Amino acid sequence: RRPATGGVSDACTFTAMDRFGQVLGAALSLKQQVELCYFDLGGLSGAEPNADTGATSCSSSPGDRARGTGWDIGRAVKEAVNSEYVGSVSVENGVITMASKGISLGGNDSFTVIWVPFMANGESDSAMKWGISNESTCLKAGLCRQPGE
Repeated sequence: RRPATGGVSDACTFTAMDRFGQVLGAALSLKQQVELCYFDLGGLSGAEPNADTGATSCSSSPGDRARGTGWDIGRAVKEAVNSEYVGSVSVENGVITMASKGISLGGNDSFTVIWVPFMANGESDSAMKWGISNESTCLKAGLCRQPGE
């Protein structure tokens, strides 16, 4: 007779996946703000300063430089960090790095997802798409996967 497998382990994996899904969901507003920033500034970094705030990149720098005409990355970061399982968030030149909290799996207590923006068709006026950096620890843990997979 074979010993039982799974059980508790399967339940832990399911719980971790469910909780990390909330981290991934918290990224939606951040991605929207980065896209609005991109179209406002005409780029993710090194742009001409926003006339109202002086912002030159789509980053979560402190103060007015984290917002512009119709976008506010600073506010979106604060809202995401208020999510139960989001430990930290940063945005640097459009790249969103999120770390989880309160999620344990395989001896790890925190997992990262790094969202990397790119323009569809390589055109600056086309829709923004998102990929997950291979450096994201959620990939190896099986808590996330590349969009479209």
